[in-house]
Amino acid sequence: MRILNFLLFLSISVILTACYSFTGGSLPEHLKTIYIPAVIDKSGYGNPVYKDNLHQYLIDNMNRDGSLTVTNNKGDSQVSVTIESITESSVSMNQNELETERKITISLAILFVDNINKKNLIEKKISNYGVYEIAQAQAGRDEAVDLALKQAAEDIMFAIVSGW
Repeated sequence: MRILNFLLFLSISVILTACYSFTGGSLPEHLKTIYIPAVIDKSGYGNPVYKDNLHQYLIDNMNRDGSLTVTNNKGDSQVSVTIESITESSVSMNQNELETERKITISLAILFVDNINKKNLIEKKISNYGVYEIAQAQAGRDEAVDLALKQAAEDIMFAIVSGW
């Protein structure tokens, strides 16, 4: 009987533990709004569309998440993002030693500030990448950059709402 009670207790514990989910909760309760200024591009890569796309992805992700309301001017909080570098490197070559794929890595600096308490909540550097086939030329390069930017915007949003 004791074994049966123990197994029942253990089963219920496992079930309740499996039902628990982490929803963030690390975001200070007094923060209700967020301002996302234009992304700064210090990469020297030369395509202004990349910073504009990242800015829009950040806004879209924060709106979709709903933890903070995006404002067009100073909010309770602010996230500033700087593209520090965009680099390319070879990923693979064919048997004739000709390059077939390239990797684009985007490095960003993120600063998330509590404007009410005048406190930096997150100050990090992150990087994301995308891979493209050389045969795809500029279109492939742009797709790889876009993929890296979308992932970076998600990472930033998750960092903000979960206290990364």
